[in-house]
Amino acid sequence: MVPLRLVAIAGALIVLVSSFLALYALTVAIRGIGGPGWVSTVLPIYALGGFQILTLGIVAEYVGRITPRLRPVRDLSRKRANLKLPPVP
Repeated sequence: MVPLRLVAIAGALIVLVSSFLALYALTVAIRGIGGPGWVSTVLPIYALGGFQILTLGIVAEYVGRITPRLRPVRDLSRKRANLKLPPVP
């Protein structure tokens, strides 16, 4: 579970860093000292990437917690296959 939690934390940190970059980009744009186009290119990539990693971490943690609960169901399906019973619709 720890690696899954680390992925979610990494995603949250990337989103946090991208929000700080957004503030920096806003001040640079207001002052007029930035190069043209770098803000509109880099900022969405960082923000969307961070949200994707955060979402991936949350979903992975959910799947990691629900998997042990599904193991008895899989064991039952194996027993059913060994007995040559018809599958349940």
